[in-house]
Amino acid sequence: MEKYIEAVERHLSDLEFTSPGLCPGCTECMSAFGYESEESFEEDISSGKIFDEGSFSWHSCQSCGSSVGGERFAAHGVNENGEIIHFDVCQDCLFYLANGDLPETWEE
Repeated sequence: MEKYIEAVERHLSDLEFTSPGLCPGCTECMSAFGYESEESFEEDISSGKIFDEGSFSWHSCQSCGSSVGGERFAAHGVNENGEIIHFDVCQDCLFYLANGDLPETWEE
């Protein structure tokens, strides 16, 4: 899976930090879900009231670059300027970014 790890590192090289899921405290994520209060948005993320279920897409994964169609999930990172960058990841990258789990198979 060395090729997979290299692909992820290449695609996310401009980010200092990455995390799968919604961004607590992010005004863009808050407004996408119709929240005006950061506190209630963060509480609902923590409690599991709101979450990203993913959706099917033919677009390439923005983490590993795989062009295989499948579920895409929200992720975000922080660049060197401290800006939050939103991107979509495949299920393999969701588990890799969250837990370090490598996929059993992978196609770019």
